[in-house]
Amino acid sequence: MDARTLFREGVTAIRDEKDLNRGRDLLVQSLRLDPQNEQGWLWLSRTISDPQKRLQALERALRINPNNTQAIQLVERIQAQMGTAQTTRSAVSTTEMLATSTPAAFQDEDHIEHTPEQTYIEHKAAPLKPRPADQSRIQDLLANAEERLAAQDTEGAIEQWVRVLDLQVDHEEALGKAVRHLSRLKYLDDARELVWRALDANTQHPSIYLTAIDIARVQGDEGISDELRLKLAGLPTADEKVITRLVEYFIKRDRRPDAITVFERSIERFPKNQALLKQYADLLMEQARPNDAVAIYEQVAQLGAGTQAGKEADKKLLALAPGLGDKERGSVILAVREAAGFGVLALLMAWQDAGLNLLALGPARLFGVIMSIVGGYLLITATSSAQQQPLATMLGGVVPPAPPPPKNDFEAATTVQAPPTQLPQITLPLRLLIGAIGGTILIIALYLVFSTSINLTRNPDFADVRIPTIEELLNEAEVSP
Repeated sequence: MDARTLFREGVTAIRDEKDLNRGRDLLVQSLRLDPQNEQGWLWLSRTISDPQKRLQALERALRINPNNTQAIQLVERIQAQMGTAQTTRSAVSTTEMLATSTPAAFQDEDHIEHTPEQTYIEHKAAPLKPRPADQSRIQDLLANAEERLAAQDTEGAIEQWVRVLDLQVDHEEALGKAVRHLSRLKYLDDARELVWRALDANTQHPSIYLTAIDIARVQGDEGISDELRLKLAGLPTADEKVITRLVEYFIKRDRRPDAITVFERSIERFPKNQALLKQYADLLMEQARPNDAVAIYEQVAQLGAGTQAGKEADKKLLALAPGLGDKERGSVILAVREAAGFGVLALLMAWQDAGLNLLALGPARLFGVIMSIVGGYLLITATSSAQQQPLATMLGGVVPPAPPPPKNDFEAATTVQAPPTQLPQITLPLRLLIGAIGGTILIIALYLVFSTSINLTRNPDFADVRIPTIEELLNEAEVSP
């Protein structure tokens, strides 16, 4: 339940059901979530019999709203009963609180544990960045704190750190030390309030968020702890180690959607971290988002296939077999590179046909190799590269329609959809014509590069004719007149 619901149920238990114990428990839970609820403190004071502890609850209400008439009247009444002369509207200073408070303050031993309290600090706004004139003051306060700590005056040191935080609410050194020593003195709620002041001021220090997460976890506020983790992921100052730690936390608890949220809020800050990108893509695949995963795998592969993450990303891409993008579809270089394969194959055939002698290839075979490249290019253009730019535009190509959407959720989750294209494509009749021309040229090229072998199959007697070697031809040239 949220703080408001707990507050309403607590008031109902006190006012209607006359169940002070249950009402107190509900109000304590509500104030843990919302310690700035002045009415919560006011109602909580009605469940406490000890006058000192009632005063402390009312003082908390007056800190939030010094003009709360009901709280003022109750304080005056209690003070009159106690025979004291305390001032009703004065806020207790840090020094006075340090001198008079005890770790057990505002705890009913039978019913209340870890009640939100404010023993050391006043809730007031403080800047994230101190004024230049305050810089030297902060250094003096830090030095004083260390001197008091060395003299075993822990509370005096805490007072100095709190004063630093009044000048800079998220000073990492002062906040870290104050929280650590407050926790040792069992003032966990005071430590929490110091940290939350920094969070409310939108601090950008990841260490403060991590401290807040630890405090919330210790106090059993797992919901707040997880909310802080997701906020931490969005901090521009959170580095790769912090993101890795957050992802591992959610994966360990089998909360992969939250781990993906961490990546979504942070991954743009680490575009070259292959390990994080690969882990992100793997999580997307586990959550049945293959199209999103393919885009991340491609990003990992483009960073380099020499790393373990790059190799695994390449394997994933091969397994998923995604469609080509417009960059690949419109590339002339890719089509020429594939056509060069026809030329390599034709050259090998010509070399074999010439008796494994490159010098004996002759003009016809070399011309056949060139024709094989031309024919291969035309055949590839007609089949797999019909969107080359600017060829497709010159030949009057049109943009093909988008692929149909998945038929059902299962198909959408398990099938990698080819991305839609914006490039024109050569029309089918013209592609058939180009393919026929390319095929014809390849047949002619095959005859030119493999003429001797083809003649052998057509005329077996041609096998008896021995082709002289280069050495024999040279020898004949030397002895000829």
